[in-house]
Amino acid sequence: MLSDADKKQYLKKGLEAFRNSGSDEVDIGRIAVLTALESGRAVTALCPEDAYEEEDEEARPVDWRERYLGFALDSLVFGELPVDDSGKLLAGAEVRSEVMTAGGTPLGVTVEDGCLCLTDPFGAKARVRGVVGRSPKFIQCVTDRSLMEEEWLGAGRVASEGTVERLTRSPRKPLSLSAALGHWQEFEGRSKKDGSRFRIRSRAGYAPLREFALQNKLFRVSCTLPGDAVDGDGLPISMSELNRFEDELLMRLVTMKPKTVPIAAVSQRGVHDLYYSAEHNGALFAALKAAGERPFAVRTTHMVGDVPMLLDSFMPVEKRLKEASAKDLVRGLMTGFLRVSPKPKSGEKRTD
Repeated sequence: MLSDADKKQYLKKGLEAFRNSGSDEVDIGRIAVLTALESGRAVTALCPEDAYEEEDEEARPVDWRERYLGFALDSLVFGELPVDDSGKLLAGAEVRSEVMTAGGTPLGVTVEDGCLCLTDPFGAKARVRGVVGRSPKFIQCVTDRSLMEEEWLGAGRVASEGTVERLTRSPRKPLSLSAALGHWQEFEGRSKKDGSRFRIRSRAGYAPLREFALQNKLFRVSCTLPGDAVDGDGLPISMSELNRFEDELLMRLVTMKPKTVPIAAVSQRGVHDLYYSAEHNGALFAALKAAGERPFAVRTTHMVGDVPMLLDSFMPVEKRLKEASAKDLVRGLMTGFLRVSPKPKSGEKRTD
């Protein structure tokens, strides 16, 4: 069992490790945690005692991002384990024989000497030593060892199909991984040009992401839907395949360079457009190639021209009016940028 002093030391090491982590590690950890929390269920993080020991970064394998994402997801368990803060099994607690990780891996549950133990499919067993953090939806437990190391951290290739493939076929996967990223605004309306309906889900109103998009390039992935997949207004009848496609891209992009950030998703007139910002399109094209065939045509476009105006069109009119300065308003009214337009008719550059 962990003493209070042990817990304080563990949390101190964790804070130091977070401060010294690169943006890649932080992004991967954030994606894993938010993916699990998006399920709406309580999540328990299994953190080994040696989790914050120094690592030799030069020894990392080429595919370390995918490995870390898989390992992080398999270190998050759905549900709250029946232990108190000292790690002791709660009196009269009902112990399930199995729990499931956010990565879709079943862990066996046993009780030994009054302590809860978890065993992965490879036979590795971890004992819960205590709880260092607890909230209604997120619990952080310390264990005496890691689980799923053989799957993700071995010397050879990743043993299973890989992070994305295993998550995609898991029935417990959240419906939308992208939604877990946060800072989304959703709205709909009609084009003033032809009266057609559109729906927009956007992060363009979040200042740090907007700044990132302005400092990098903007790419559009257009999904052209078949006639039987849209309603009378040309909007998708079902978002299942589109959400799955978007999530698979995101799970791959988080393991690749350069950093590629989702900015917006726009549905209109038989097309569902996904917008991403990155230094270049290398990671996006690799993710698209790995995603395979879909029941809709996919085309990639590098957006050029008045990108700030395009980003403005991804924001609700009231938000644009509220945030615009007097000078911006005059310019906007003169150039028409305050008109809600899902995408420009010019300033595009095909890249496929």
